[in-house]
Amino acid sequence: MNRASVGLVEVPAGPDAIFFAAVKPLVEGVCLMVETNTHQLVLQQVYLDLSLFKIHVHDCNGLSKESIDVEQIVKTTLPDATLELLQKQDKTSQRYKFSLIMEDHSMNMMALNYSDLKQWIVGINMLVQHKAQLTRLSSLVK
Repeated sequence: MNRASVGLVEVPAGPDAIFFAAVKPLVEGVCLMVETNTHQLVLQQVYLDLSLFKIHVHDCNGLSKESIDVEQIVKTTLPDATLELLQKQDKTSQRYKFSLIMEDHSMNMMALNYSDLKQWIVGINMLVQHKAQLTRLSSLVK
């Protein structure tokens, strides 16, 4: 059988490989600015757990930690300012705001570069689209 290796996981080529290629950057993690409940932006390490069911958020000192249930995420949104940057094709900006919309609240974040924004928007959207298949997909993680 033809197989595609996607970093931390190895899955059959085809639709599963596309899914894992999209979520691989989330598993690897990135530093994003995350808005706190006091509306301050704080640099946080954000990554998808290998179970594919939790996104962990903790400060760079490891002092505070929060987990987001992937099943609670409804969608991602981009504010007008970020959309304007993207329409102008301004990929040199240092900051790109976006939000995770959950069933009962939202979390505002800011990517520090275009690549991180794109990877996280694509990866989160892939997780949302495949919620019903996460158990099967997580069994393929090696």
